[in-house]
Amino acid sequence: MFLIKNLTVLYRYDHILSFGSKKMNGLDLLSQISIISDPRQAWKIEHKLADILFLTITAVIGGAEGWEEIEDFGIDHLEWLKTYGDFENGIPVHDTIARVISMISGKSLQSCFATWMKECHEVTKGDVIAIDGKTIKQFQLFDDALEK
Repeated sequence: MFLIKNLTVLYRYDHILSFGSKKMNGLDLLSQISIISDPRQAWKIEHKLADILFLTITAVIGGAEGWEEIEDFGIDHLEWLKTYGDFENGIPVHDTIARVISMISGKSLQSCFATWMKECHEVTKGDVIAIDGKTIKQFQLFDDALEK
């Protein structure tokens, strides 16, 4: 299981998603990423795009540093992920995650994530958990892959 400063990622992410009586939950993130169009051929789809994106974003926030670690994060947290997404066919393998992420528009993902973070900032009245530079740098690697 991924650990960040002695807190499990699962706890940390749940903490990020709920503040007091108003919740900034995973469903809000899913509603943001659901507007991203799926470039795959419909008959080849085994895993929903929203599930793959939600898995990728939560894993990166949780400290995953590559496609294999995103897959591992998903396997370790499948039951928790199912509280937000379907994941009816389980967790996609790392090659599928990488292929799908490379197919989508980096600008649309960036826009959705920025909108979600803005809403998160409003819900928390600016009291948010900072994401460290290593995580931001890693997200840049995913962002670079998205722009290809």
